[in-house]
Amino acid sequence: MRLEKEIDRWRITGMAMRSYVSGSVSLYQKTDLYTVGVVLTRLENRAAVRDLARFRSEFPGPLDDFPGPRDDSREGPRIKGHENARCFLPPEDPEDEDEAIDTMSCSAHVGDVLVTLTANGAKPLDTEGVATLLREQLDRITEPGKAV
Repeated sequence: MRLEKEIDRWRITGMAMRSYVSGSVSLYQKTDLYTVGVVLTRLENRAAVRDLARFRSEFPGPLDDFPGPRDDSREGPRIKGHENARCFLPPEDPEDEDEAIDTMSCSAHVGDVLVTLTANGAKPLDTEGVATLLREQLDRITEPGKAV
């Protein structure tokens, strides 16, 4: 499989995942509620991170429900201070107007860390809120704080 061969070539040295839920603690809140999964992948070198980020955004196969940018994808918000970050939403599908869930997929890299984010939530998805979360994650990698 092409994806497996590419991943083996990049020599991953570590991974971590974080997940978040927006909104209040109420299970019955129906607006502005979304989940976000963030995967941090540390690679052997920065060139590998750039290659993987490029490959991730171009790979046509099923990496997840929404694999990344395609010709008919909608571009998501820009991430202030992180020019290599790219976010995409799936193409509009008039036949899925009754679909109540929206999704956004983002990827970026900081040094030797690839950051991949997937957000899912009720339509309309709070893309700016998700972008803010991604920016905060990227800023934290750029300037990690001291452990307390």
